[in-house]
Amino acid sequence: MSEEEDFARQAAFFRETMDPFMRVLLDAQEPWDAYDAVVSMRGAMLDFVEWGPDGGAVFVAWAELEDLYETGNTPIPDAHAALRQAAAEWLDRPSDASVAQFIEGWLKRVNQTVASILARDGDFWTSPE
Repeated sequence: MSEEEDFARQAAFFRETMDPFMRVLLDAQEPWDAYDAVVSMRGAMLDFVEWGPDGGAVFVAWAELEDLYETGNTPIPDAHAALRQAAAEWLDRPSDASVAQFIEGWLKRVNQTVASILARDGDFWTSPE
């Protein structure tokens, strides 16, 4: 496949596979229901990681948002807010050729959000002593 075809296939995957999970996530009343939507979505993304031009980076970004729930350090409302913000931005992406540029910016914003929360709260990694 050409690069153009890969990006078109990726855009279709986003619309058809990932976006429905985003809608479930945003409709969830309970934070853990939103978390479950991301866990399910990431399971559906496993093949995408292999062929998607942005597969690995997008997968990791959602995993890092998921990790905010799991550290035991971040208040769940804060983890939920970060997840909801990322999902809302995700659904607001353009449908044209500028999707790749959008993804780049979205990844930067998610990485900054996760990094700032982990800097504030800590993560679940401990230094070997």
